[in-house]
Amino acid sequence: MKKHIAALSILSFLLISCSGLDSRTYFQEVGYIYTTISNVNDRSVSFANGMTIRTNRIIIAVNSTPVLLVIENYTGAGYFYLRNSKVNFSGSGDIEILGMMKGKIQYVQSIDQENRIIKLVDDSQWFVPNDIEWNAAKEWLTKPDLIIPDNKPQHGEFFINIVTAESVLAINVDNTKAD
Repeated sequence: MKKHIAALSILSFLLISCSGLDSRTYFQEVGYIYTTISNVNDRSVSFANGMTIRTNRIIIAVNSTPVLLVIENYTGAGYFYLRNSKVNFSGSGDIEILGMMKGKIQYVQSIDQENRIIKLVDDSQWFVPNDIEWNAAKEWLTKPDLIIPDNKPQHGEFFINIVTAESVLAINVDNTKAD
C-alpha cells in the first residue's frame, strides 16, 4: 500500500511539474505601494510609509529615493528596484495599515511601435493613446514586469512598470474582452 501511495505521489508531482504552468503565465496577486526611502543602515531600510525591511544585501541609497515596493502574496516579503537592480527583502508591519494597494503581476510579450500596441503574455493587446505615456511605455520590453491594479479606471487599465514605477493608461484593442 505504501508503494502504491508513493508511486501515485510521484506521478502526481510529474504531471503537475509538466503541466506548462510557469511563473510568466501565473498572474500572482501582489500588494504594492509607491513610497520613498527615509533611512538606510546596511541591510535595514526604512520608508516614509513607516515600513522597515531587511534586504538580501547591503543597500546604498539616498534618503527620499522613490521606490515601488512589491509585496508578494501579502506576506511582508517582496522586492523593489533600485537603479534598475532588483532588491529582495523581508519586512514587518500590517500591510493594510501601511496603505498597500492590490494588483496582479503581468508581463509584456511584445511592443508594436508603429501602432502603439502593448501585447501581454496572456495574448491581450492594449493601445496607449497618450503620447507622453507611450514614450515611457515603448521601452518596457526590456523591463517587462507590470502590475495591473485591482482599482480600475472607467475605461481601460492602468499598467505600472515595476522597474521604472511609471504608469500608463491602456485601452484593450479586442472589443470582445471587457475592460
